[in-house]
Amino acid sequence: MTFSDPSLVWTGYADEDTTVGGLKASRGLTCTYSAELTEEERAELDGYAVFAVDWAVIALNACP
Repeated sequence: MTFSDPSLVWTGYADEDTTVGGLKASRGLTCTYSAELTEEERAELDGYAVFAVDWAVIALNACP
């Protein structure tokens, strides 16, 4: 899968069981979050499980 602006969305395959936060850390991904998200909401997003058989799509920039 490719996007016209790869700075907005990352797609990739999880090669081991992890979390969204772990996947972002292992791939060196930095996300810009909406100012409306609290720290708790960000932590909840990063805590979602990603399994070794999963493909992931991670938004890198918040929608305006």
